[in-house]
Amino acid sequence: MRRTKPSAGFSLIEMLVVIGVIAALGLVAFPLLNRSNPVKRLNATARLVQGAIQQARLIAQRDNRPYYVDFGQDLNGDGVADCIVWRDLGNPPYNQALDLADADGNGVPDEVVADNAIFFNTENGPGYGRTAQGAVIGTGNGPAAGPASAPGFWSAFFWDPVTGAGGTRFVANPDGSCTTGSVFLAEAGDPLNPQTSRAVYDIVVSPAGSVQVWRWTATGGIWERL
Repeated sequence: MRRTKPSAGFSLIEMLVVIGVIAALGLVAFPLLNRSNPVKRLNATARLVQGAIQQARLIAQRDNRPYYVDFGQDLNGDGVADCIVWRDLGNPPYNQALDLADADGNGVPDEVVADNAIFFNTENGPGYGRTAQGAVIGTGNGPAAGPASAPGFWSAFFWDPVTGAGGTRFVANPDGSCTTGSVFLAEAGDPLNPQTSRAVYDIVVSPAGSVQVWRWTATGGIWERL
């Protein structure tokens, strides 16, 4: 009886080794690819900001005190405005000034909700919160204005629907009411030109309280809700 040679192939151990090498390369390559893609970076940052605003609304009702999302302060001293969620510890009338005191010495200002602090255009935050490398709060003239912004205004701008007062602070009240408006995100170093900006994101808080994410690309030339 003639014997046939077994067909050449890979053993199970060899297959596992190859899969392990591919997985290791993916862990190294994916962050580098993601970092080099401004649209992906901005999309991830927009979702962080959207989550921070939504969280502020929820915990304001839970704790029965106002919570704020401030887009006008530089908490880590790098010259770039950050996104800071903080709670008011005072009694009515509520104090609207952010107290950066750290009474317990844990490195986090006592009024800041550390998990929801977002530090723009940096790889290193102050030891808490999240970092958003390559993304900044856009300023200047917005591309075709924004889905819920004043024409030609491109920044973080929220307004009180009752008083009409505006600023860079989103306010979530215990009764569920909140300020409305937009915050624009752009790639750091981008010329901020509607004809050349690779991507701009607008996080919109509607009068009904929903938090929407919109994207502008120069190639499409329109706002697209995500």
